[in-house]
Amino acid sequence: MREGENVQDEHQDILYRAAEVWKELTEYHYVFTYGYKGELHEIKLTFSPEDFPHLAGFHYLKDIALPRYSPRKTVDMILSDKITYDKVKKGTLYQEYVKPRLLALVRLKEILEQEFDLFSYMPQFYPFVTKIKADYLISSQIEPTAFVFIIRESPSGNAVCDFLCCSAFEESGRDYRANQRSRTLLKKERVHIETQDTVVLYAVDGKSGAILEPGFHPVGVHIEAAGKQFVHGEPHFYIKRCLFGCPKPCHKTGG
Repeated sequence: MREGENVQDEHQDILYRAAEVWKELTEYHYVFTYGYKGELHEIKLTFSPEDFPHLAGFHYLKDIALPRYSPRKTVDMILSDKITYDKVKKGTLYQEYVKPRLLALVRLKEILEQEFDLFSYMPQFYPFVTKIKADYLISSQIEPTAFVFIIRESPSGNAVCDFLCCSAFEESGRDYRANQRSRTLLKKERVHIETQDTVVLYAVDGKSGAILEPGFHPVGVHIEAAGKQFVHGEPHFYIKRCLFGCPKPCHKTGG
């Protein structure tokens, strides 16, 4: 909480809180592995400072005069109070188009790290028309439902991550899960960009159907799955290659 604010003010300032969350997310990338027709597919998701203004719905605030900064600096300008919630909420379209996006951004890290449903995004099957362009859709299982759209980034050099978040908002009338193709999530990781420390947030042992509950499983700890103990980084899974990408033979530690 910033100096001089009370609890109610902090709860209301969703612009500041959304910027804080996005700032934290720029330190990480996420890797989601899913199975489809017997093959593994990876979504490597990254977060860039310059993407925040669009995700926050600033393009709907043309009727108010916001300080002009490069998109990359917007998050820092919000955190230094040069762009304020009191100003943003005066926009004519704030309630309809901006607030649902800020509410989703405030929860974005939580949405990605808790249970969610993953879909291949196919807007042609919707009973409504949308202009959103994306490759995948994430739908939170925690209420209120929020939708996160992921799109493939244009390849650039040796980029580690190839997907980015292109839209996110809380549900407000339209169910974007309608008629979409569900994908089976097998593994979810969070990787700290600077240190490369990796946390497995979720993983499935397909041989027995056992699930490691969503949570934090640091590298090197023993994880119990299907009655066996495995050292994270060297588990044995049923799919064609080791789900954790281990270069060495799988090492079973018990049972």
